[in-house]
Amino acid sequence: LLPQPTPFVGRERELADIIRRLTDRDCRLLALVGPGGIGKTRLALETAHRFIGSDAGPGFFEHGVLFVPLAAVESSAGLVSAVAEAANFTFYGHLPPQQQLLHYLQTKEMLLVLDNAEHLLSVPQDGDAGATELIADILAAAARVKILVTSREALNLQQAWFHPVQGMSFPPQPPSVSATHPPDPASLEGYDALQLFAQSAARARVEFSLAAERAAVVRICQLVAGVPLAIELAAAWLKSLSAAEIAAEIERDLDILTTRHQNVPVRHRSMRVVLAQSWQRLTASEREIFKRLSVFRGGFAAEAARRVAGASLIDLATFVEKSLLVVTPAGRYQMHELLRQYAAEQLAESPSDVVEARDKHCAFYADFLQQRSAGLMGERQRTSLAEIAAEYDNVWAVWRWAVKQGNVTALKQSVASLQYLCQFQGRYLEGANAWAEAVDRLSGLEPTELINLTLVELLVWWGWLLIRLGRLDQAEAALTRCSDLYQQLGAPPISGYGTDPALALSLVANIRGDYDTALQYGEQARRQGETPYHPHNLYQAHYVLASATLGQGHYRTAQQHAQRALTLAQQIDDRWFTAYCLNELGKSALALADLSTAQAHFQASYAIRREFDDPQGMGVALNYLGEAALQQRAFDRAHTLYQESLAIYQNILDKGGLATAHKGLGAVAISRRNFSAAGQHLQYALRLAAEMYYVPLMFSVLNAMGQLWLTTGHPERGLRLVAFVRANSSHRPAQDEAQQILDEYGVTTQKESAELLAAAQAQVSGRTLEEIVREEVTRG
Repeated sequence: LLPQPTPFVGRERELADIIRRLTDRDCRLLALVGPGGIGKTRLALETAHRFIGSDAGPGFFEHGVLFVPLAAVESSAGLVSAVAEAANFTFYGHLPPQQQLLHYLQTKEMLLVLDNAEHLLSVPQDGDAGATELIADILAAAARVKILVTSREALNLQQAWFHPVQGMSFPPQPPSVSATHPPDPASLEGYDALQLFAQSAARARVEFSLAAERAAVVRICQLVAGVPLAIELAAAWLKSLSAAEIAAEIERDLDILTTRHQNVPVRHRSMRVVLAQSWQRLTASEREIFKRLSVFRGGFAAEAARRVAGASLIDLATFVEKSLLVVTPAGRYQMHELLRQYAAEQLAESPSDVVEARDKHCAFYADFLQQRSAGLMGERQRTSLAEIAAEYDNVWAVWRWAVKQGNVTALKQSVASLQYLCQFQGRYLEGANAWAEAVDRLSGLEPTELINLTLVELLVWWGWLLIRLGRLDQAEAALTRCSDLYQQLGAPPISGYGTDPALALSLVANIRGDYDTALQYGEQARRQGETPYHPHNLYQAHYVLASATLGQGHYRTAQQHAQRALTLAQQIDDRWFTAYCLNELGKSALALADLSTAQAHFQASYAIRREFDDPQGMGVALNYLGEAALQQRAFDRAHTLYQESLAIYQNILDKGGLATAHKGLGAVAISRRNFSAAGQHLQYALRLAAEMYYVPLMFSVLNAMGQLWLTTGHPERGLRLVAFVRANSSHRPAQDEAQQILDEYGVTTQKESAELLAAAQAQVSGRTLEEIVREEVTRG
């Protein structure tokens, strides 16, 4: 075996699997099958080296390992000669060469590695039996010979064990990462693809640092889907380009994936050449189907392939055998990204074919989404969500195409399910940007009833997501426009999840501490949910009413609304929203000092949202559990809960949740007497709350700041803040909290403290919340 020019990197698990199979007595023929450039040859060579270089290797194959390169071999006769040459075997006499070779191998115990055999596996022609017949004959004649074949196509032999070779491991695309478990940047170097890039990069640029260019390198590995050849070709460009520039070029054109290294085989000097070789091995009809499959993103099911590209099961099986598709254990088909990009280029040669294929793709998935919208509101929530999540890349590709084409029907069919996906999985920014683009596109079209009905859905759900992002003014504008458009249509809000803009407007008012307005919108939504009967909007109306009455200090009434919302949600088995209702019940219990009940409600809410892998829902429950632990003086537990919540909210960009987590951590730090950390957390919480004008939270943070100053020997500053909250907060729980702080510090019973309080009250008399917050943020 010739030494390799570069060290072998990664793929230890795959190597172990290959070696395990080859040491299995029943495995005589193992085929490493994968597209060009995927690393089949290098895997086979490393396998051979491991057998030769290990203690077990020589004993297992007594007569060693033969490596037979077949790229230049054109017939089965040439294959016989190639194997003989690798074995240093000389033909003799008049017997046919194949018969002599079989007789030679009959007494051997060895591993025969046949590399790049795909062009010899075709149907026999012109009297040439082809490689498959020779392989079968060797296995029959030489009982102790095992064969390892590398090929772009599967071997159609009954004895063959199939081992698909795919790209090296690389970090997943962001949408595939759970928002509750974001990747640790320090752990990314553990991916094989990044290790290979770093090794190749070090040869191209001495000062290369993976840590400094990690994000761009990750993007490169994602774009080439871990193909070793493509990674090495890309890294070679570091002599003249940055990693970010290389990534941008790959996104634009495959032609950058080339090399001028003279010791690289010609077939591996360009990724486009490698892909073209696979393309040329397809028939004309197979090419037509395959290029239409390039419109799919992230895989597809057989039925989708049939409807969109006209692909039969036999066609799909052929593509799998030729390493153009991979079939997952779940039965989904996946196309390697570089192959997809190449096939898309072939499709783009006919613009009309592109439109036809993408329109079919759009129609299929718009219908797919519409069929699952009802399930997302009831007992099939988790199943429907999983089905949509599996098609994540496809459904968003369809959405973008529908917006571009102005396909209002497809947008109307798709929007509900995509909104639920964004809400359930905390994908607020992605959804808000998509709805904004669609609203802009539809607003430029001549109004029709269908356009207006689609617009009201887009506007109300855009408003919900903007609220989560802390953009209350934008949310209010979108929701008001939605409400006005409903009035123009002369129709009540459609049935669905939060489709009544009054619900979202009530939430906006709640966040601003304007509980009278929140109640007005909540009552409006309740009436519109009762007639006609829209259960989802009705229990959400009771939910916002619970929040408003709690803010006013009517804790028993809030509890009743929350219980009514819970009952209605449970009647139609809306498990996801049940968690919201449990949170409201828990908040009421907290306000009534029933800590054990509150904790039970919050824990149940968290468990439900964890079932959905819903980061926002888990974050909310964690914050409330932190508050309950804080009131129980379980400071270590409270700190852990708030830290978990903080990590989630940082990942999903939920500004209100982030501010709440920082406020909680500040309160814990005060209790632990870590005053520096407390000040930092509370300052950040106040800035975030002020940015989104989250009034109840601003009052709550001011209370915590007041407690900090009182604890650290600054009574004038502390009393000033607490006195302001007690006198001015529209949020009754904050008033109660302020009074509790004053009682704890004996301010209302000690003469000297009472005098300080009176002076503090005089200082803040007539001041506005905005002024007090601005002063605190400025003073730091």
